Amino acid sequence: MNNSESMEKLIEDLIRKLARANVELYYLSQRVALLEKKASEDKPQAAASNRISFMTTKQN
Repeated sequence: MNNSESMEKLIEDLIRKLARANVELYYLSQRVALLEKKASEDKPQAAASNRISFMTTKQN
C-alpha cells in the first residue's frame, strides 16, 4: 500500500467515524427534545421555577 492509498483509507475511515458521530448526536438531540417536551407537559411551571431559583441562588 503506497502513501496515497494509505491516506485515502485514513480519510474514508475518518468520514465513517464522523458520520457515525453525527448520527449519535442527532439521536441524542431528538431524545433530549422529547424528554424536555415530556417534562414541560408533566410540570409546565417546573422548568421556569428551576431557572429562577438557579439564577437567584448564591453559589460559593
